[in-house]
Amino acid sequence: MIRIENAIKNYQVGQTQVHACNGIWLEIPDGAFVSVSGRSGSGKTTLLNLIGGKEKPDSGKILIDGVDINTLSDKELSRFRNEKIGFVFQSFLLEPSMTALENVELPLIVRKYSKEKRRRIAKEILEKVGLKERLDHKPGQLSGGERQRVSIARAICTDPKILIADEPTGNLDAKTGGQIMELLRSLKEGRTFILVTHDEELARSAPVQVVMKDGKIVSKEGGV
Repeated sequence: MIRIENAIKNYQVGQTQVHACNGIWLEIPDGAFVSVSGRSGSGKTTLLNLIGGKEKPDSGKILIDGVDINTLSDKELSRFRNEKIGFVFQSFLLEPSMTALENVELPLIVRKYSKEKRRRIAKEILEKVGLKERLDHKPGQLSGGERQRVSIARAICTDPKILIADEPTGNLDAKTGGQIMELLRSLKEGRTFILVTHDEELARSAPVQVVMKDGKIVSKEGGV
């Protein structure tokens, strides 16, 4: 379970203090599919970063499976993320000089898997996301949808318990975006899936829906 207890995160922008997360309380049960939506600047990406351990709250707690991740050292937190969380980003964040296969192998290198083992896993996952014929292609040789498939393969190659997707269809046309969402849903496989989106229709497709405004959760539907 993910439990957020009174999380506060502020940023100083010039003379203005921005309350990106302003007292967030939220529980996400294991295996839930949750959308977090809201206008730009509502705090949804900051909330995602707090859950993913990419940022720390100024106060409050972020607990995952009972572990307050803010108490972990940088090394412990990096290991925790590698073991528990997979990330999918709007801009893909692939290494341009590496092939699809090499990009997917990166999280497995952190785990110190042998070259043979990580290559086998990466091939299997890329085939699973429909890129069997693109293993040796670099990002510049792939379409936007194919690049996002590589990003998804990289996110799930460690078999994470939590999958976090930040605007995963934001850089794609409607048809390709729909295909990517179908793929993500098919790969959920009991994982906790947190989707951040400004697309209201996409947000409503999630069984559990959280809406943010001005750093606060203003509505929750679906049992969170």
